[in-house]
Amino acid sequence: MWWMSRRVGLALLASGLVSVCRPVTAPPPARPAADDAAPRAVSDATVRASPTIRGATPAVGEVRGLWVVRTTLRHADSIRVMVERADRAGFNTLLVQVRGRGDAYYRSELEPRAEGLVGPRGFDPLALVIREAHARGLKVHAWVNTYLVGGLGALPASPDHIIRSRPDLLGVPRALALELYSLDPTDPSYVPALQDYARRNRETVEGIFAAPAHPEVKERLARVWMELIEGYDLDGLHFDYLRYPGLQFDYSRASLLSFRSWVLRRLSPRRRQELEALHAEDPLAYV
Repeated sequence: MWWMSRRVGLALLASGLVSVCRPVTAPPPARPAADDAAPRAVSDATVRASPTIRGATPAVGEVRGLWVVRTTLRHADSIRVMVERADRAGFNTLLVQVRGRGDAYYRSELEPRAEGLVGPRGFDPLALVIREAHARGLKVHAWVNTYLVGGLGALPASPDHIIRSRPDLLGVPRALALELYSLDPTDPSYVPALQDYARRNRETVEGIFAAPAHPEVKERLARVWMELIEGYDLDGLHFDYLRYPGLQFDYSRASLLSFRSWVLRRLSPRRRQELEALHAEDPLAYV
């Protein structure tokens, strides 16, 4: 990948199925599906009482990674405490969630500033993590939620968020394909329909996803990655939610038309004519 040529160690994390982190003691509890829960803090008493944690010297090349969810990055004091305690607990790597739901816990020209940040407008959570961590010898990896761009709660307020600015780039489940195919994505009912579906199927769908097959989604993500790599002294970049929500996705208009184009080139003239006639009445004819 030519655009990953800098000295950044890359690891693909498909929703937690692949991990580069070796636990300090016992494996941690499973991360909540939508990673919205607050992180578990390591108590001072635990650090003092455990010789395994306190003063432990990792083997050469060993990664002792701590996942840091975005709620920890909302305030500068929270960041400083997190880094100090992670260092004392024996971690040597911080995996920091800097893009949770299509937003930015870092300085970005592409994604809107994350809601809920406390501090001056110029407050840059990622820059502070890197400065504090590197001063203690800890490495910092940027943890990016890839296709998951919206949760099950309130929709993002920023007009620059992908959900509001480019709803045509969002993934659509098959159950809504016919309903949304001919509907303008800017219609006020379009996004709420996607969110309502996610809420009704929260056991399998964590929220609103971007459409992985859309060329503009791919380009946007590549720009986000390069923005992080070129703008910060990172030691790694991790891709989470690098997948479709499930087998019921994606039936957005863009994906259906792309699939139709792919199939058309492989059909006999007669079969092409038959399917085109069906497609005029049913957008799912080719599927």
